[in-house]
Amino acid sequence: MNKTLRIALLFLLTALMPAVALAQKKSNKEIFLFGYGVNMKDSTVYMTDVQPVPGAVVLKKTKFLKDRAVYSGEMQAFLTTQHDAPHTACAVFFSDSKEALEKKRNKVRREQQKNAVLKIREIPAEAFRFVAPTATENK
Repeated sequence: MNKTLRIALLFLLTALMPAVALAQKKSNKEIFLFGYGVNMKDSTVYMTDVQPVPGAVVLKKTKFLKDRAVYSGEMQAFLTTQHDAPHTACAVFFSDSKEALEKKRNKVRREQQKNAVLKIREIPAEAFRFVAPTATENK
């Protein structure tokens, strides 16, 4: 490669680095989560308390919770080992406002209570806590 092409490529890469960094900029607010799981074999719904998760990150650009699948996996592993519920589909709801998330949780709970077939089991924060993945696990 000739020298001017190398220099132009170097300048282009240096110009793109801040743009990439801005695209990955993260929110620094405290993030709250609650988990919801439904066992397909026995129609049991599991719901965790709303809890703060230190280290949880919401990407500013997409407003998505980073590592959402990891949090769902944590809950599924807990239900499989502690409640003998291996066929549970889990989801995680999140917000930077505890009050807004409490409202959402109550709404989801009311919707589930309308279905007489479903059994709702509460999982207190003392029994299960979400843990944010460490920076080394994200690489």
